[in-house]
Amino acid sequence: MDDRQSSQSPTIINVMFYYTDEFEDVTSDIVGYVNQQIMATNLGYQMSNINLKARVFCIEKIANFRESGSPISLLQNFARLKRSRNSADIAILLLSKVKDRVCGIAYTDALRTRSRLSFGWIAKGCPSHTLGHEIGHTFGALHNREISQGSVPRGGYAYGNLITLENGTPSGRHSIMAYTAPNYELTVNCYSGPDVICQGLVTGDHRNDVKRVLVGRKLGMSRIGNERNACRGLSATTTTTTTSTTTSTSTTTSLAIESSTDTEDPQETVSDTGTETVTNNPDPGTSTTTTTTSTTTTVAPAKGSSVVCRLCRRLYCVVYPAYCYICNRPCGV
Repeated sequence: MDDRQSSQSPTIINVMFYYTDEFEDVTSDIVGYVNQQIMATNLGYQMSNINLKARVFCIEKIANFRESGSPISLLQNFARLKRSRNSADIAILLLSKVKDRVCGIAYTDALRTRSRLSFGWIAKGCPSHTLGHEIGHTFGALHNREISQGSVPRGGYAYGNLITLENGTPSGRHSIMAYTAPNYELTVNCYSGPDVICQGLVTGDHRNDVKRVLVGRKLGMSRIGNERNACRGLSATTTTTTTSTTTSTSTTTSLAIESSTDTEDPQETVSDTGTETVTNNPDPGTSTTTTTTSTTTTVAPAKGSSVVCRLCRRLYCVVYPAYCYICNRPCGV
């Protein structure tokens, strides 16, 4: 499915960016930072042959918003505070640092909810593909099957992928939406799909095809907002995307919160459905230190293992230290 159409302009997804006081304190060029994230995201679409383009609608400071609480509570508070997304299609909050080893979080499948929960946040110091990863969740894409633990995306095929060679051996790489695993440590800035070739590798198949969901839902996602509101913050300059075949290592975490059609309240949506964990860590050249405090003596599972939280029975913990973002404590306690 080659979505490149020379006679048609790409479908535009307008993104409203908000940033915190803490982010402003550690970022001298906020517009430049946002432009870099957008360029990397659009490069991922271009390299995957997807006729889609993310565009900055506005960049605005969010007043009196503290970077405190769990990753999920930050998302919930952000969604409640900025319900309208200032009329854009997607709203993204920029945080100053990784939160509890999490690089980003977003509600999944915004088109499935009446309230169109197309919200997420990303942290500074994380890989350049993090924004594209979180936007992918809002379209309904999940992580790779190996860690999705029974979660099935609408349509059944929108999974990231651990990329193998033709003979079935590991390639050392995984697609944007997939989780880092042994022998699949590098992230390629491409989405999974049977016709997506990145660095000479086919990134997916008919069972693992995020490209298909991005192509199929791009028009609906572009109609979530009407872009009628004025931009009262910063404006980003237009930049040109240059094709490149970069890879990055990923060891940090991203979360996907499944949206529910039964409620329009972000708080209820999370508690009613649960979450799943995935990968995407700081760039190798970025120094990021994260400390997780625990008062229990429970031995955490080895990095990469999968554990069900004994309290909520919903979250599969896959990163050491294993931590349940629903119960707000280490898994298995």
